[in-house]
Amino acid sequence: MTTPSHPSTGPATPRTPLTDPTMIGHRFNELCNAGALNELVALYEPDAVIVDESGQIHRGTLEIRAFFSEMLEMQPTVQTLAAQVIVNADLAQSSTHWQCDTTAPDGTPIRMEAQASELFRRQPDGTWRVLIDNPWGAR
Repeated sequence: MTTPSHPSTGPATPRTPLTDPTMIGHRFNELCNAGALNELVALYEPDAVIVDESGQIHRGTLEIRAFFSEMLEMQPTVQTLAAQVIVNADLAQSSTHWQCDTTAPDGTPIRMEAQASELFRRQPDGTWRVLIDNPWGAR
């Protein structure tokens, strides 16, 4: 596995804390498009889970880091086409229609698109982080 050529894979740079769960998707896209691996992983709780396209669950910081490291090697451009976030106390459920453009190793353009489902949780400091991320939704 090679290291992404993005400049932001090093230590995280300060950003505005995420105190509004409706901004997590925007921040995700920004970080993904910049190749900011450390900051992308920091959006997730230490015991969070993310589901890959095959349905395999990646649990915890190390597995999530490996998942995103591989993804960022493809230098994706991610955008949100539509999103809805519903907040109830310290939990927020998000439904997101997303699209991602990238290029295969042979130069062939790739477009992925799906309806994601995510669960966010408010942290004791008032910020929000991802607890469950299913980018592929129900299939």
